[in-house]
Formats: sequence, structure tokens, C-alpha cells
Amino acid sequence: MTLPRPVPEAALLRLRRSYALLMLLLGVPVLAAVVYVLMLQFEIVSIGTQRQIAMSTDRRVTRLDAVLAPLRDNLLRLRDAVAEPTLTPEVAADRESFAPTADGSAWTLDALPAVLRDSAPQVLLAGPQRSDAARRDAAIGRAAVFAQQARLLGAGRGGLRRVIYVDAAGTQAWVHPWTGSEQLLAELQAASVAEAVQKLAQRHARGGRVYRDAVARQRRDDGVIAATVPLDLQERPGVIAVELPAAALDAARIEAGIGRFWVIDADGAVVWDYKARSEPAGSALDGELPALSADTLAEAASAPLAVRSGPLLLSARPSAVAPWRAVYASDNAHVRQLVMADVGPYAVGGAALLLLFLGTATVLWRRYALPSLRLVDYLHRKALDPQAEEPSLPSAWAPWAQLTRDTFDAARSAREGEQRAEALKSAIVDNALAAIMSTDAHGRIVEFNPAAESMFGRRRAEVLGQSVMETIVPPRHRAGHEAAIRALREGGALDTLGRRTEMMAMHASGREFPVEVVIWRTALGGQRISPPRSPISRSGARRPSRSSASARRCARARSFRRWAACSPAWHTS
Repeated sequence: MTLPRPVPEAALLRLRRSYALLMLLLGVPVLAAVVYVLMLQFEIVSIGTQRQIAMSTDRRVTRLDAVLAPLRDNLLRLRDAVAEPTLTPEVAADRESFAPTADGSAWTLDALPAVLRDSAPQVLLAGPQRSDAARRDAAIGRAAVFAQQARLLGAGRGGLRRVIYVDAAGTQAWVHPWTGSEQLLAELQAASVAEAVQKLAQRHARGGRVYRDAVARQRRDDGVIAATVPLDLQERPGVIAVELPAAALDAARIEAGIGRFWVIDADGAVVWDYKARSEPAGSALDGELPALSADTLAEAASAPLAVRSGPLLLSARPSAVAPWRAVYASDNAHVRQLVMADVGPYAVGGAALLLLFLGTATVLWRRYALPSLRLVDYLHRKALDPQAEEPSLPSAWAPWAQLTRDTFDAARSAREGEQRAEALKSAIVDNALAAIMSTDAHGRIVEFNPAAESMFGRRRAEVLGQSVMETIVPPRHRAGHEAAIRALREGGALDTLGRRTEMMAMHASGREFPVEVVIWRTALGGQRISPPRSPISRSGARRPSRSSASARRCARARSFRRWAACSPAWHTS
């Protein structure tokens, strides 16, 4: 017997590949879902960052306006107080210290005592009114009110540099806090007081434009921010100007975060630049501020979220106090890095989920799928080879392997017992002296022992499957025999069952001869095997006479001896 071979490695490899393909088909949707969730999370965080930039711009503009609004309001109150001195109490003024310059071209308060300089202004008169005592006296009185209100505005404190009044004609100027004329001449690079007043008029009375609330603001080249408001005195137009450094806006305490915040005026000039401390080197905002077109600024100002403009994320908002526009920008690459850092945990979670899926698939293959295949292979080999080698299985599969061994051992023992019983029956039938023949329910021969071969002159292989009527029953008796078989097949009774019966049989040569037959019926597996006939023995050449009892007894004894000693038997079904 050829022993069965284990399942070829190539077959296992093909199955493993099929399993891997199945896991891949299952894993692709999982991977797609993970990628989709990561992309969605990236988009959510990106939009959230853009919204935060826009909201940060709104907060910064609000804080900036909180600094500028009191300055505007105080400047307007100062203008009203100077324009209508009757609205304020009379302020004492040191008119004795008001004296002409050495060349007589102007009058100043350079002679003001030092103890009064913190509260009094510097008054410069360079026009025709210097010759009129009444006008000089009126100028000193208004300048005292101007100084008092300027102190309330915070001149000299809180980051303010100075407060100045100058008429548009360049004939009169007031400066608070008090500043000596020599210092003003050096600062303005003027040769005389009259020239200094003219330069102040050019800087403040003609250099700015009037915006809402009649307050104009501009940033000079020296970094000073000037806010001006018109003031007409005695039908002579002029302005009140407040000078403050750009650093005074630091009072807004604006944290720039991850970007850069700056303020531009209506002409696009930068008023204030606040650079982020956390902006990485080499970014688009490292160095000079980027040039932005009017359309880009308009889009950024109207968008609810920060907009992308080249390498920048940009948001802009107008000031409600000044004619300025606040711009907040962040480097897009830097923001993307921060977004990726926020999405990183989700990416790690997705990778862990995918690894968990792959690990689960691997465990299923190693602990369940592969042991199942090995057990099936073992079942196949164990069915053919009792000594088949057991496969290597996990401990959890040991009961199944034991069950397989016990089942096959029990089945093999039962089959060996059946084989021994069948061999014993075959030996009895083959070696019986009586002719034994068996047929099925349709009268086909299924057993034909050697004694039957000798009696009927036919080989066993020749008659198996043949009809018993056409083989051993003479033609003239076949109709009756067929009717008897049909009756038995349909459940009828036969009075000759189990009894010795004489009948005529036919040899292979066509010769007829008498036989004695014993017929019985057997059921195998619920199927009737009928009608069996056993044994079959030859009768005498002549039938005994019915009138001679002794002759019948002698014939029966002779027939019995022949059946017991040398007669064949016939068993049909």
C-alpha cells in the first residue's frame, strides 16, 4: 500500500497567499478609513488654525483700539478746552517770563523759572501778533489752558512724547512739556525761532490728512506716530498734534503667537511691526515684511478665516479708531508643521489600529487556520496510515488531535472485526459442499460458490449480476419463478420459505436436472435480500413413487445424505 503524503508545501503556500489576499482585501478598507480620518482630522485642525488666526486678529485689533480710543478722546477734549477757554477754570500764567529773543524776531518763554517748567508750556510767537501786547497776553492765557489739559492727556508720561499746537501760517506754536528754544532749533535744524515754527507748521499743520473724528494720524520717518486734530483760534487755522513713539502701542500687550502682526496706514506704510518670538528662522516672515496688494488685503479683511496668500496664512482687520489696518500672518509651512503635530497622535492611533488588524490576522492564521489545515491533512493521512505522524499543533488543539486518533482507532478496530467476520463467512460459503447462491430483490445473482459452479457448469465471474431465471431456471418454469419473486418483492408470502423443495434446474449446457432447494429471506441494512435459496442439492434421477412409503423414505435418506455430504446449496435474494 502506498502511504499518503502530507499536503505539499506549494499547496500551503497557495492557501497562505489566498489568506493574505483576503486579509489585504479586508485591510484595504481599514487603511482607507484610517487615511480618510487622518485627512479629515488634518482638514479640521487646519480650518481651526485658520479660524484661530482670524480670531486672534480680531482680538489684537480690539486691544489696539483700546489704546488708541482714549488718546483720540483726550485729544478731542484738549481741542475743545483750548477752543472754548470759558469751559475751563482760569489758569494762572507767568506772563513776566514771556520775552523777545535777542534778535527780536520772536517771543519765547525761555526765561520761565525751572520750578514752573513741568506745568507750563513753551510759547513761540514769530508773527505780527508778537508786537501786540493784548494778543501776546491772550496767547499766554490759552497756552496755560493748553498745558493744563495736556498734563491730563499724559504728556511726558505714559509713553507720550509731547503735545504741540501750531497755526497753519507758522506764526505761533505751543509745546508741552516745556522745551527750550535752543533744543527745538537743534531738533528741527532751524537757524531761528521763526524758522522752527515754520517747520513745525509744515510737519503737523500741512503734513497730515483729516480722518474720522477729525483726527489724523501718520508715522514719521523718525518712528514717531503723530495724531493731529484741527483747531481754529481767532479765525486762524491750526492743529493740535500729539507725538508718541511706536513703542507706545506696546501697551496693547499683544502676543503675536506663531505669526507676525503689523499695522499699516491708508497709504500702506507700516505704522507698527510686532514680530513673533516663536517664528522659526528661514520662514516667509523672517526679515522684511512681505508686500501685500490691495486686493489681497481686501480679501483677507472680508474673509471669516485666514486666507492663503502664497507661503502665508493671512488675516486683516480694520481699526475702528484709526485709519489703519491690522495684519496678522503666519508662515504656511510652519502652521502645517504645527497641524501635523496635532494630527500626529491620530496618525499613531491609526497605525496602531492597522498593526492590530495585521496582528490579529496573523494570530488567526497561526493559531486557527494553519492548525485546522494540519488537522485536516492528519485526518487524511490517518485514514490510510495508522502510523501517520501527528502534526505540530498548539496545545489548545490537543483534544481534537486526541479525538481524531481515538475515532480512527475505534473505526479501524470495528472495520477489522467486520473484515474477520466477512472472511469467516466467505470461507464457510466457499468451502461448503452444498451449492449456495444468493440473489438481490430483483433476482440478480450476487453470490455463487464453487459448489454451484460445479453443479451448473458456470463460472462465478460469468453469472454475477445475471438474472437467476435466465441462468439456472428452465424456460418453461421462468414465468412462475418470476411471479414468485415479484410477490416476495411486494411483501407477499411464500409457503416454501425455510422448507426443502424439489424443482428442476438447468445446466450451462441446457440440460435439465432435478434439485432440492431450501429457500430463506434475509434483510441487510433494511433492504430485503429475497428470495435466498440454500442449499441446493441434486435429487435422484427418478422421483420416488407416492404409493411406496419405504421408497420415499429411502429416497429422502439418500437425498439427505447427498445434501449433507456432497450437495451444493443455492441462496438467492
